[in-house]
Amino acid sequence: MRAYLTKTRPNPPTNRTPWHLQALPCLAALFLCVVYYQELAAGSIDRAPFGTVFLGLATGALASHFLLFLIPGALGMQTGYPAGVLGSSTFGSRGGLIVPGPVIALVLSAWLGVAAYYGAEAALMAAGARHAAGTRLHVLVVIVWVAVFAAAGHSGLRRVAIASLVLGGSSILALGIGLIAAGPGISEWEMEVPEPLFAYARSAHLAAAFAAPFAVAFPAVARYLPSKRDLRRAGLLGIAAPAAGAGLLAVLTVGGAKALNPDIPGFGFLESAAGLGGGAAALIPLLLAAGALPACWFIAWLAIDSAAVMLPDLPRPALSLAVALVASLTVLSGLPGSLSRFITVSGALCAPLCGIMAADYWQHDRRWPHARPGVNYAGFGAWILGILAGTFHLMPVPEHFQHLAQPAALLAWAAGFAGYIVLGNLGLKPYRKHRRRRTRSDAWEEPGPEAGLR
Repeated sequence: MRAYLTKTRPNPPTNRTPWHLQALPCLAALFLCVVYYQELAAGSIDRAPFGTVFLGLATGALASHFLLFLIPGALGMQTGYPAGVLGSSTFGSRGGLIVPGPVIALVLSAWLGVAAYYGAEAALMAAGARHAAGTRLHVLVVIVWVAVFAAAGHSGLRRVAIASLVLGGSSILALGIGLIAAGPGISEWEMEVPEPLFAYARSAHLAAAFAAPFAVAFPAVARYLPSKRDLRRAGLLGIAAPAAGAGLLAVLTVGGAKALNPDIPGFGFLESAAGLGGGAAALIPLLLAAGALPACWFIAWLAIDSAAVMLPDLPRPALSLAVALVASLTVLSGLPGSLSRFITVSGALCAPLCGIMAADYWQHDRRWPHARPGVNYAGFGAWILGILAGTFHLMPVPEHFQHLAQPAALLAWAAGFAGYIVLGNLGLKPYRKHRRRRTRSDAWEEPGPEAGLR
């Protein structure tokens, strides 16, 4: 069998912690990080009222919990295995060497570079360099930041959770200060081109697309949860609530700031905070930089853990170096400058994986069916369909069709879900006899990956 299957051991039920000690602070740190809401206002508040935008964000936030996070989390909680091992069912034991483990590790490594990019930009703005984005100084700070968190990323999840608890409130404080400072201008903001349906769909898409890469890696965290009740609470309070709440505060702040100061360029949250002037312009970036620290640490931990599953013989320092290299190359390539497009592409790569795992989960009595031999072509076919659905609006097609292809991340999930069922019924899925068992779906079991490779 493949080394990643034989050398990965499930997390036992004796090594579980309540939802509010590790999962909640780590997940919330992602959606409170400035990289999530930096560009939520662009293409939304200029086309629809704040209520419509919030409805879209709430839709994306709830979809992130119920469609993206919940089933991969349930699989991780039931089995104690990370996503790399769980993917040996949907992509086969040989296909699992490519997807999902390596894809998750690469995407999250790139996300480390993007999150560090905006965290370092906030830090430089707090130091007085308001136009440092993309300069040599900024890139140097980002690379140092990436190296530090990649080196610390192989530490335990408990330390990441402590850092999230200590520093997570700084982002909430920054959003609150921004809302108060921009409050007088919120009622004066006027949209430019009324397109409420597009703004609603775009907001839902950005929220779900941002969540997708972390959702498919969520089994690495969920394997430390003791029950489905903990899983649901961690999802609702650590994903849905901060995704909708932080997004709403951010778009209100941007709209109010631009109404008070029409000279603010673009719709970025950092630029709008700087345009508020006074003490808010100095304090908000400092708080956002502090809030980005636990998010970067958590992303580095997820990336290194995903890589360690697929390459069990490599030492953690070598994996940390590889993650730092991918993150640094992402920064040097200029991808963080196109944040919305990066979120869309990473969501298109990962949202179908969540849909495929959901289809496999429901087809096998809400449990993991163990590894399948060889390559599961149904999984790869469904993944390609999902990627096409998630990136269709980026293709050179008429604008009308681009609008119909939103929310793209949720369409990618649906394409992966439906495609896996259809292609599997067409005979593209390796046969593995499944026997229905009358055990509770949330009961602990310690399945060996070899169960499906006889």
